[in-house]
Amino acid sequence: MEACMEAALNRIFPKSFAYKILFVAFLGTHIPLLAFTIYVLNFELGSVDGGASRPWNIFFLILSATLAGTLVTLYAINKLLSPIFTIIRNIKAFDRNEPVAHMSETRSDEIGFLIRNVNKWLASTTVKLETFQDEAERDALTGILNRRGFMRRMNSFSTGFMLHFDIDNFKSINDTYGHDKGDLVLKGLAERINSTMRERDIFARLGGEEFVIMVPGGFEAAVTTAERLLDGIRLEPISDLPITVSMGIAEYTLDLDKTMKRADEATYKAKQAGKDTYVVYEASREQT
Repeated sequence: MEACMEAALNRIFPKSFAYKILFVAFLGTHIPLLAFTIYVLNFELGSVDGGASRPWNIFFLILSATLAGTLVTLYAINKLLSPIFTIIRNIKAFDRNEPVAHMSETRSDEIGFLIRNVNKWLASTTVKLETFQDEAERDALTGILNRRGFMRRMNSFSTGFMLHFDIDNFKSINDTYGHDKGDLVLKGLAERINSTMRERDIFARLGGEEFVIMVPGGFEAAVTTAERLLDGIRLEPISDLPITVSMGIAEYTLDLDKTMKRADEATYKAKQAGKDTYVVYEASREQT
């Protein structure tokens, strides 16, 4: 019945939602008059006795017809407004960062115009928000994840190892060649490492010359990755300069702050050991 009613109204007023509302309201308010007219034509004009019950019959007829007309009108208007309710629900869902379904654009009236433009607005706003979020989570210099992006990606990381490292003697590079040269080294290092990363690895610049990689899997995968990175960085100059890094490896314990502290400590020990190497953090060293 709902589909038939809507289809009929769409055929009568294909391009005007306002006319649909007015037509439904017109019918609803005129049902009592139509009922009374039918009653008079069928009963009163053929009657001769003019019984006393007729006024009450007419009263209840008009009352019943009025109630019926009101209910039908409210029902029909509610159905006509259902696309607007859908639009409102979608906007509220979008505001809560919930998934929003694409609304059908088959209508050609004012509601169809509204739906098409709301769909367009939701789609364009989603793209803009995703772009803004990506820009906010990317390091402006290197294009890889920054600390904020790294923290968000870690929400979905479960088990693996952290490879924390920074560039050896980076301060002397800045002091000797200038900060522009230092920026080129940072960009070149990030590009070289990023080109070797797997899709499930998380690679980020935490700040300055400090970088981190999260490697899913076991200890062997972490060590293999560390050795491959050290060799790849050492064997070919970056921005015409020989570059090495010192790296600390720590198992991820679901406590990110603790893991970062352990990896940073291991990085410090790698520098003490002569740089251009890695050190694995040993949990047994902690005092209980």
